[in-house]
Amino acid sequence: MRFIIVYITLFVFLISGTAQNAYCQDKPTFGKARKLFDDKEYDRALEMFLNLYKAKSEDFELNFYIGACYLNSDFEKVKAIPYLEYAVSKKADMFPSLVFKDLADLYHMDYQFDKSIENYRKYLSFTDKNKNIINIEYAEKMIRVCETAKRLTADSLKVIIEKIPGLANSDDSDIFPLVSADESVMYFTRKTANEKPFSQKKETIMFSRLTESGFSDPQEIRLSSENKFEGVMTLAGISPDGDHIFLKVSNGENDDLYTGIIINGEVKYMVPFNNKINSAYSELSMSMTADGQDIYFSSDRPGGLGGYDIYTITKDEHGNWSEPKNLGPTINTETDDIAPFIHPDKQTLYFSSKGHDNMGGYDIFKTLFYPKNDVWASPENAGFPVNSTGDDIFFTLNVDGSIGYFSSSYNNLYGNHDIYKASFQNSIPLTLVKGTILAGDPLKPVKANIRVVDKTSNERVKYIYNPNPETGKYLMIFPPGKNYDMVIEAEGYLPHRLNIYIPNQTYFYELFQIIHLEPVKSLGEVIGEEITVTNSFFDIYDNSNDSARHNYSELLSMIEELIVTTDSLGLEYIDKISSQVINKTSNPEDISKEKNYDGLLNLIENAIETTDSAALRKLDENTIYSQKSGRIYFYGLSEDKTELVPCLIGKDTVYTLPPIIMKDEDKYPPLNLSDLTNEKTDSLITSLLNNNIAEENTDFRNSDPNRRKTVLTYVIYFETGKFDIKEDYINDIKQLADMLKNYNLGAEIYGFTDDQGDDEKNNTLSQQRATAVFEIFSGQGITPRKAIVKGKGEIISGKTETEVSRGKHRKTVINIFEIE
Repeated sequence: MRFIIVYITLFVFLISGTAQNAYCQDKPTFGKARKLFDDKEYDRALEMFLNLYKAKSEDFELNFYIGACYLNSDFEKVKAIPYLEYAVSKKADMFPSLVFKDLADLYHMDYQFDKSIENYRKYLSFTDKNKNIINIEYAEKMIRVCETAKRLTADSLKVIIEKIPGLANSDDSDIFPLVSADESVMYFTRKTANEKPFSQKKETIMFSRLTESGFSDPQEIRLSSENKFEGVMTLAGISPDGDHIFLKVSNGENDDLYTGIIINGEVKYMVPFNNKINSAYSELSMSMTADGQDIYFSSDRPGGLGGYDIYTITKDEHGNWSEPKNLGPTINTETDDIAPFIHPDKQTLYFSSKGHDNMGGYDIFKTLFYPKNDVWASPENAGFPVNSTGDDIFFTLNVDGSIGYFSSSYNNLYGNHDIYKASFQNSIPLTLVKGTILAGDPLKPVKANIRVVDKTSNERVKYIYNPNPETGKYLMIFPPGKNYDMVIEAEGYLPHRLNIYIPNQTYFYELFQIIHLEPVKSLGEVIGEEITVTNSFFDIYDNSNDSARHNYSELLSMIEELIVTTDSLGLEYIDKISSQVINKTSNPEDISKEKNYDGLLNLIENAIETTDSAALRKLDENTIYSQKSGRIYFYGLSEDKTELVPCLIGKDTVYTLPPIIMKDEDKYPPLNLSDLTNEKTDSLITSLLNNNIAEENTDFRNSDPNRRKTVLTYVIYFETGKFDIKEDYINDIKQLADMLKNYNLGAEIYGFTDDQGDDEKNNTLSQQRATAVFEIFSGQGITPRKAIVKGKGEIISGKTETEVSRGKHRKTVINIFEIE
């Protein structure tokens, strides 16, 4: 990295003739220090400048040179900050704008991100945008990097980071830790410092075995004399069992990858990989799947997206390797993307990149592969403190995902790399449903009871917490890989049942659910009820914008405590107290005395509300899946107006409306929240089948009369011998037409006359009366297939008729029906 050196000459020119008092007292010493500085012997120059500083610490020129020495030496570069700050504060107009960029770089290294952003912006304001395009692009990028770093450090992971005992040291740089799948052996590269500063470091491949007391003292890997090749050899990868080693061999023109077998600490039988991997360009590192069928490697060959890209090749059933495939723009960037590590599950890939949502240098990223769709998920930053503002590279993970290894320059006095071990808190493989139930017109919270049953065992699921009657909010926790029936009993509505399938997953994720129960009205009457369910998954890890990463540690701890508390209280006790709360049959003060239940309520409320506020502001942008569905149930006019069906919950039988069925479970791929991309894909989550949406192809006119369920009847009366519809009826008929358009309903339209007059004329008149109604329907867009239009002729009651009773026979009856 080229720092303040680039403008030293300009600075010296500007201050010539204005020598400061600090070095006037000892011009020879200052001159020698300047000479060492010009010769790039910064450590020796620094010592002399610091001696002069003791005499005149307020001299801005001495502060500048001390800061420049720290900035360009092997020591901590951030020590330059107070000296350069002072120099710039005294003589800011004497420095070129580059000083603000360099100060910004230092603040970034030192995790002072706000100051870093401020100085990058100063640099941009003082810089000619037409002459310094590269630096301007760099400063603009670093502002984004600092914003990312602020977010990641503020929402750090719950992980224990520690240096590997016996490997960490300040003199050497240990990089590229590679651990076998069983964690029995670790290989890494050690860069040993030479005596002369800034000279090339010697690279040695080392290995260490895991013992009861930890990793053993590292030993050097020897190269068998039988291996004949020319070039510099460095570590590039190992096989999952740790028996084969992959090496990068540099011949001065390019870097090729080789494989060899490790026998007693010695590499034997080295051979180069074929030209499907090796090219005329450079291949840096590689990782092989546990079955040996796939290889991932990094290369700067032409045709990539820029810098080093990650490629893969696959072995077919005949043992032949495919052509290399670039992992594409989801994974690779215009910068360098290197150090791939494919987990034994063959779906989880870690790699290091200078691009993506980065907090500085190389960051470690994770992505998952969906073989069914042949797509990679958007990479997720591994987060702080795994990643730092420096280079964090060569990440590997054990089989169960609990331990990772990587190398980082974080907090190393000399800027060298150390090998770190990251111990993760394994994610709970559960689905947390945060829901809200509202009912009525207008919608508002409703008293409701929710129970969930495992369809396989008919056992009730324990971790279901009823809606708060004041807010309508509820909480449910589901184990994965099962089918569930969710029974919803809300005051004033029939019991509903919703089938839910929770797919197999190895990670925790959240589902946001909204349930609405609303009366279905027509002509001022309630004729049914509608339930709608909205299920939404949100990618709050989306790397394409600045939405804040969600820290699940607190929420996972709450869930663990919820489960423990629920188990300790027992369902019978919780049901009793919950019923009293919902139905308000007990004094609130008495309920509050139930300390254990009160604590449970607090846990539920906290879990419901624990969603990152910054993430919530981005939900609309990051919606992965959001579908509203449900059904309408019409009561019908028969005495048995409901078709409730039994649902067995443990030893209890509950009667509900027929379930809203979800798709077959084999339609679900394994899923977790961090896997999802921004593409809205219906294949990830099932949709509910909707029973009452208006269907264009249903032929109501020719339907079986025995399957017609009348949901509403409306009668229109006529004057004697007339079929003109009175104005008073028109609006009501149009409302009925709207019902037919909006729902999967049909209409029987039957015309009648009284018993006066000629039978044939009455038959004609009754048909005219029925047709007159349908003509209004037709004008509202109702097609003939939606209606049965018939004249029924005269009504003969067999009783003595009066003018009043005859008036009741001069009518058209409209029966709105659905097909059962």
